[in-house]
Amino acid sequence: MKIYSINTAAIAGKRVYVHISCLLLLTMALFAFCPFSVQAQSEWDNFKPTKNRYVKLNQTNLPIVFINLQGQRLASKWEDRYIAARMKIIQNPEGQLNYGDTVAHPGQQVDYEGWIAIKYRGNSSFNSSEKKPYAIRTLESNVLPDDGGKKAKVQILGMGKDNKWAVIAPFSDKVMFRDVLSLELARPWMDFVPQARMCEFIIDGTYYGVYAFAERVSKGKQRLNLHDPGEDGGDLTGDFLVEIDRDDDPYYPSRFRPWKDFNGTQAWGKTIKYQYKSPEEDEFADLPAGTKVALNNEIHRMENSFNGDNYTDPENGYRKYIDVTSFIDYMLSTEVSKNIDGYRLSTNLYKYSATRAANEGLDARWKMSLWDFNIAWGNADYYQGGSTEGWHYTFNIREQNDDCQVPFYWYRMLNDDTYVDQMKQRWTAYRHANYSDERIMATVDSLVNLLTVEGAATRNQQAWGAIGRYVWPNNFVGYSYEAEVNYLKNWITDRLAFMDENLLLEEQPSGIVDKSYGNHQGNVIGIYNTAGIKQGRPRKGVNIVRYDDGSTRKVLGR
Repeated sequence: MKIYSINTAAIAGKRVYVHISCLLLLTMALFAFCPFSVQAQSEWDNFKPTKNRYVKLNQTNLPIVFINLQGQRLASKWEDRYIAARMKIIQNPEGQLNYGDTVAHPGQQVDYEGWIAIKYRGNSSFNSSEKKPYAIRTLESNVLPDDGGKKAKVQILGMGKDNKWAVIAPFSDKVMFRDVLSLELARPWMDFVPQARMCEFIIDGTYYGVYAFAERVSKGKQRLNLHDPGEDGGDLTGDFLVEIDRDDDPYYPSRFRPWKDFNGTQAWGKTIKYQYKSPEEDEFADLPAGTKVALNNEIHRMENSFNGDNYTDPENGYRKYIDVTSFIDYMLSTEVSKNIDGYRLSTNLYKYSATRAANEGLDARWKMSLWDFNIAWGNADYYQGGSTEGWHYTFNIREQNDDCQVPFYWYRMLNDDTYVDQMKQRWTAYRHANYSDERIMATVDSLVNLLTVEGAATRNQQAWGAIGRYVWPNNFVGYSYEAEVNYLKNWITDRLAFMDENLLLEEQPSGIVDKSYGNHQGNVIGIYNTAGIKQGRPRKGVNIVRYDDGSTRKVLGR
């Protein structure tokens, strides 16, 4: 039947109309009644097919994630709705390769196999990327939680048990590891930094390239380990998690305007928005009465502590409400990478309740974690993201028209000489540890090797063709993977030089770690440098080890 090539010169108009009508009816029937899996790879609902659907994944050193959408299409982004799917992850023991053909290579080690809920996630990482990021929830069955199904906490690729996962889709980031690099460098310093694993994805039999399977900054016991508000003796001063971001989710609007300069000139018409992440908006109804108001009040108390002439008072000023070291760590991670979204987007703050903190020896002050560095490290051609000089915290002074501004309290802290001195001490400690030139470049080289040794970067390029063309918001366009890596390395070198020029103190004395620091009748509760900044382990220079019996000991760091 030549229904697709009708000869209009030979067939009467009425017959042509009949044939076209039949074609339309047949097409509608096919879409209505046949659940073709190829729908998930169409242009529908922002889903972008790869440039080349014929890329084959034979063998790789990376874990392989298979997603089977069960004949469905992913819901559109605006629907913000999960669908049920199957996921299988192949990860053979260390030193062994993983194979895409599971029939020809039976008996491979399965890291996880089961039901998941999956949907699109992200803002600019979704809207400006052909390669889409996903949110995944692991489930006990194919019944979604909204329909009465249960989530399943599972361990994935060595990361702690949880049911909430993010799939990062590096696209404009052509080296594909800017997020992972930031997280790995910050991990020894901050209380919680999400883990991520580079993987290769196959969705409904089509190769979709290199992704990062990641933890979220979230409530789970293996993550922030937040309790339900009120769980600890009815105390509603925590546990809370909020994210400074846009107005696309329910949020608390700050009562304090951003500043346009360091003199306190307010940016009228601009509001800092704290999105509710734990608890979320739909959870407040099931929590103790007043939980939402209590959370809003905790945010306000923290912000208000920066308001007033004596805000630097060590007892009753802002230090009473925030973990200063945590804020410094966030700031240094943001500034060294020149993350143009930093402070104002994807910025997570969390705290524990005062009762729980007292019972468990925790800190009840607000702390910070990290997320979203795909357009950092010189990968943005706007807001001075490509420059290796200058500070991102001056954003409000330069970019007063953007609706998402930096909160005023960063300007207040930077007007505090004690805070600046602590930041310099911390940066100096960084540079004598894993932020040294050698350690950073070794981390970069390790990630490059991970993505090239078995051809993952090449396959990703075959699938998407991103290298060699401008992808928003690239500051640099290289014509090979090697060129992209070299650009990143050169950018990092120049950025470190700028940071050192402004923050680095005189070199600390070198020495050998006193291995006996743990041989003591008391338990070690913290290791600090001479400036009182907490260390994850003994660093270069003199460190103070504090024990739970109240005693201290000086050790010479490596």
